[in-house]
Amino acid sequence: MKKKTIQLLFVLIFVFLSSNLFSLELWQGFTTEMSRDDIVNRVKELYGNDTDIRYNNGSGGRIYNFGIDDLIGYEIPIPDYAIIVRCTLPEYAQGFLDKGDDNIFFYFYKNKLTNIRIIWTSEDLLSRATNQFGRPQSIRYVQFDIQGTVYKWVSQGRDVFLNGRAMYYFDPELHINYVAERRRLEQERQAAEKERRRKATENVIF
Repeated sequence: MKKKTIQLLFVLIFVFLSSNLFSLELWQGFTTEMSRDDIVNRVKELYGNDTDIRYNNGSGGRIYNFGIDDLIGYEIPIPDYAIIVRCTLPEYAQGFLDKGDDNIFFYFYKNKLTNIRIIWTSEDLLSRATNQFGRPQSIRYVQFDIQGTVYKWVSQGRDVFLNGRAMYYFDPELHINYVAERRRLEQERQAAEKERRRKATENVIF
């Protein structure tokens, strides 16, 4: 009986680990395996059923995501879908932008929640984030003759960035996989171009 109990315990532990193996909490209980409906339900749970929630499938152009990803060497794909939240109740809007502004953005790529962007009003975000996550990595960049700094933390499996008044919570696997995929596609393109030139040379008649 004791042996069966131990075996059952191991099975339950395995099932738990398997179900959470590819799940990463990005922020406030929002995890990478959540569906769109899961996220909407969680938003309503946190901020109320009357919270302004909108959807953007990118049909009107690029969905704004990070903006300076190439400049700081953190490559991410253009998201193909976004859930945009506007906190309208005063008790939930504290710390965000004015109540009429969008302030939480959930970005999807290939039907997977990849990152969250949150815009705050606090003037001391860097010190608050440092107190929470520790000393950040500072990444300097120049864009249109304007110098700036993005701050990065690695916390609980996430990559967390601060750029101005926006905090970004990323699944780092997205960055790693995207870089690998771009490298693979470039290698395939170069190989195809090399083969095209070889065949073209073989067909030359002198």
